Amino acid sequence: MERDEHGKISDPVADDELLAVFETTDLPVLTATDIAANLPIHRRAVTYRLKGMREAGFVDSRTVGGSAVVW
Repeated sequence: MERDEHGKISDPVADDELLAVFETTDLPVLTATDIAANLPIHRRAVTYRLKGMREAGFVDSRTVGGSAVVW
């Protein structure tokens, strides 16, 4: 695990790499688990990152059923 100059763990995946996963599928929506399966980061990290991207207007999400979130 690498840390930046402030001691924070550096992220191994850039935002554009995370967004690129959407371009590589024919599926209309993806779950965080789907995305994490294509990247070297955990599902929870994907969810955290996608929430930030949603707030910035880069992605949208929808809750399906009781708890599943699709992006």
